[in-house]
Amino acid sequence: MSRSEAGDPTPASSLPHPPRKPRIAPRAPARIPVEVEIVHAWSLSAQRVPGEIWDVSQSGAKIRLSHILPPHTHLRVILPSAPGSGQVTAEVVWTSAVPGAGRSKPFYGLRWVSFVSQTTLDAILTDAPR
Repeated sequence: MSRSEAGDPTPASSLPHPPRKPRIAPRAPARIPVEVEIVHAWSLSAQRVPGEIWDVSQSGAKIRLSHILPPHTHLRVILPSAPGSGQVTAEVVWTSAVPGAGRSKPFYGLRWVSFVSQTTLDAILTDAPR
Protein backbone atom coordinates (compact mmCIF):
# COMPACT_ATOMS: atom_id res chain seq x y z
CA MET A 1 0.00 0.00 0.00
CA SER A 2 1.41 3.41 -0.94
CA ARG A 3 1.54 6.40 1.39
CA SER A 4 -1.31 8.10 -0.48
CA GLU A 5 -3.45 4.93 -0.28
CA ALA A 6 -2.81 4.91 3.47
CA GLY A 7 -4.23 8.43 3.74
CA ASP A 8 -0.87 10.25 4.00
CA PRO A 9 -0.79 13.02 1.37
CA THR A 10 2.97 13.61 1.78
CA PRO A 11 5.00 11.92 -0.99
CA ALA A 12 7.84 9.78 0.36
CA SER A 13 10.38 11.76 -1.67
CA SER A 14 9.52 14.99 0.17
CA LEU A 15 9.97 13.61 3.68
CA PRO A 16 13.05 14.95 5.50
CA HIS A 17 16.06 12.69 5.66
CA PRO A 18 18.08 12.41 8.86
CA PRO A 19 21.26 14.50 8.77
CA ARG A 20 24.30 12.66 7.44
CA LYS A 21 27.14 12.06 9.83
CA PRO A 22 30.41 13.60 8.65
CA ARG A 23 33.02 11.12 7.46
CA ILE A 24 35.83 10.36 9.88
CA ALA A 25 38.33 10.25 7.01
CA PRO A 26 38.03 11.48 3.42
CA ARG A 27 37.54 8.75 0.81
CA ALA A 28 39.73 8.41 -2.26
CA PRO A 29 38.10 7.15 -5.46
CA ALA A 30 39.63 3.91 -6.74
CA ARG A 31 38.68 0.80 -8.68
CA ILE A 32 40.56 -2.02 -6.95
CA PRO A 33 39.77 -5.69 -7.56
CA VAL A 34 39.83 -7.64 -4.29
CA GLU A 35 38.84 -10.99 -2.86
CA VAL A 36 36.34 -10.95 -0.01
CA GLU A 37 35.80 -13.67 2.57
CA ILE A 38 32.26 -13.58 3.89
CA VAL A 39 32.37 -14.73 7.50
CA HIS A 40 29.21 -16.69 8.32
CA ALA A 41 28.11 -16.28 11.93
CA TRP A 42 26.40 -19.67 12.00
CA SER A 43 29.45 -21.68 10.93
CA LEU A 44 33.21 -21.61 11.13
CA SER A 45 33.57 -21.45 7.35
CA ALA A 46 34.06 -18.44 5.13
CA GLN A 47 33.02 -18.06 1.51
CA ARG A 48 35.49 -16.28 -0.81
CA VAL A 49 34.04 -14.10 -3.60
CA PRO A 50 35.47 -11.48 -5.97
CA GLY A 51 34.69 -7.83 -5.34
CA GLU A 52 35.76 -4.34 -6.33
CA ILE A 53 36.50 -1.39 -4.06
CA TRP A 54 35.12 1.87 -5.49
CA ASP A 55 36.44 4.22 -2.83
CA VAL A 56 38.56 3.77 0.25
CA SER A 57 39.72 5.59 3.39
CA GLN A 58 41.28 4.80 6.74
CA SER A 59 37.79 4.31 8.20
CA GLY A 60 36.15 2.18 5.50
CA ALA A 61 35.32 1.62 1.86
CA LYS A 62 32.57 1.32 -0.70
CA ILE A 63 32.68 -2.08 -2.35
CA ARG A 64 30.66 -3.86 -5.03
CA LEU A 65 29.91 -7.58 -4.69
CA SER A 66 27.73 -10.04 -6.56
CA HIS A 67 26.31 -11.42 -3.29
CA ILE A 68 23.44 -10.00 -1.24
CA LEU A 69 24.55 -9.34 2.34
CA PRO A 70 22.69 -7.78 5.25
CA PRO A 71 24.14 -5.00 7.40
CA HIS A 72 26.40 -6.20 10.25
CA THR A 73 27.84 -9.03 8.13
CA HIS A 74 31.56 -9.41 8.88
CA LEU A 75 34.03 -9.71 6.00
CA ARG A 76 37.74 -10.11 5.44
CA VAL A 77 38.89 -8.00 2.49
CA ILE A 78 42.05 -9.38 0.89
CA LEU A 79 43.95 -6.40 -0.49
CA PRO A 80 46.29 -6.99 -3.44
CA SER A 81 49.07 -4.60 -2.43
CA ALA A 82 48.78 -4.10 1.32
CA PRO A 83 51.96 -4.67 3.32
CA GLY A 84 51.84 -7.30 6.04
CA SER A 85 48.97 -9.76 6.04
CA GLY A 86 47.06 -8.02 3.24
CA GLN A 87 43.74 -8.65 4.98
CA VAL A 88 41.45 -6.11 6.60
CA THR A 89 38.44 -7.09 8.71
CA ALA A 90 35.30 -5.09 7.94
CA GLU A 91 31.62 -4.87 8.80
CA VAL A 92 28.80 -4.05 6.36
CA VAL A 93 27.22 -0.77 7.47
CA TRP A 94 24.82 -0.12 4.57
CA THR A 95 23.77 -1.71 1.30
CA SER A 96 22.26 -0.52 -1.97
CA ALA A 97 20.58 -3.91 -2.45
CA VAL A 98 16.82 -3.73 -2.83
CA PRO A 99 14.94 -7.03 -2.43
CA GLY A 100 13.49 -8.16 -5.76
CA ALA A 101 15.23 -5.39 -7.73
CA GLY A 102 17.00 -7.64 -10.21
CA ARG A 103 20.44 -9.11 -10.53
CA SER A 104 22.65 -6.01 -10.55
CA LYS A 105 25.62 -6.09 -8.20
CA PRO A 106 24.87 -4.05 -5.07
CA PHE A 107 27.23 -1.64 -3.37
CA TYR A 108 28.11 -1.92 0.32
CA GLY A 109 29.48 0.59 2.78
CA LEU A 110 32.14 -1.04 4.93
CA ARG A 111 33.58 0.06 8.24
CA TRP A 112 37.05 -1.28 8.92
CA VAL A 113 37.04 -3.28 12.14
CA SER A 114 40.81 -3.71 12.09
CA PHE A 115 43.09 -0.66 11.90
CA VAL A 116 44.19 0.53 8.43
CA SER A 117 47.33 2.66 8.62
CA GLN A 118 48.05 5.53 6.26
CA THR A 119 50.98 3.47 4.89
CA THR A 120 48.62 0.59 4.03
CA LEU A 121 46.11 3.00 2.47
CA ASP A 122 48.86 4.64 0.38
CA ALA A 123 50.04 1.20 -0.83
CA ILE A 124 46.48 0.26 -1.85
CA LEU A 125 45.96 3.51 -3.77
CA THR A 126 49.41 3.44 -5.42
CA ASP A 127 48.67 0.14 -7.15
CA ALA A 128 45.03 0.96 -7.98
CA PRO A 129 44.25 1.06 -11.73
CA ARG A 130 43.46 4.57 -12.95
